Amino acid sequence: MDAVICKFSLDLSQLYAGTYLGGSNVDAGYSLKISRDGYVYACGGTNGTDFPTTSGSYQPTYQGGRADGWIMQLGPDLDTLFLGTYWGTPAYDQVLMIDVDRRNILWGAGHTEGILTPTPGAYGFTGCKQFIFSMSPDLSQVSRLSIWGNPGRTTPNITISAFAADRCGYTYVSGWGGLSQVSTPTGSTVGLPTTPNANRTTTDGSDFYVIGLRADLSILAYASFREDPFPRNM
Repeated sequence: MDAVICKFSLDLSQLYAGTYLGGSNVDAGYSLKISRDGYVYACGGTNGTDFPTTSGSYQPTYQGGRADGWIMQLGPDLDTLFLGTYWGTPAYDQVLMIDVDRRNILWGAGHTEGILTPTPGAYGFTGCKQFIFSMSPDLSQVSRLSIWGNPGRTTPNITISAFAADRCGYTYVSGWGGLSQVSTPTGSTVGLPTTPNANRTTTDGSDFYVIGLRADLSILAYASFREDPFPRNM
């Protein structure tokens, strides 16, 4: 299984370009963004050791475990791979969302079952399971890294479903934890941090969650639970 990216006309009547992304194992694509200069950035996860990467990238080789995240930079016509890197630990990792800000800085968010440590001055705690990061322009290093969640958990709190970096450099993540409608719960929102300006500071463990960090990832600007809009007996 491979990830796939397609470029269509505005009315979706014509396919201008398309490409598969992957190696010989299972590869998934989750998010893409187009930079101000027209490059296409994509991210996802893979359990393959031969996923295409480029020399000098942050992690040119597979880091181990059940899966690693990945990030790529492609040309506007999807015919050239300019940059590619794995992103992970020796455990399970996924890069779920990316964004490119007005300065063409790449930001991303994901989750891990490994051990990550915040970069100096960044908000967070070593060993938590959700992360937000920015990369150098050549994808050779992580510039900033915030690790957040409920300290002590061995698996992610939430499944990240949305991410954005605004024009002022703030980053925002939202997601859901504790799928109580299914037989096997996924994650839990118990123990996630909140701020005094939160919409809601209490949780039953199964809620939507929103978090916002300042531009340098140094301060938790906003964190809140949001009620489930759907009845629990659906």
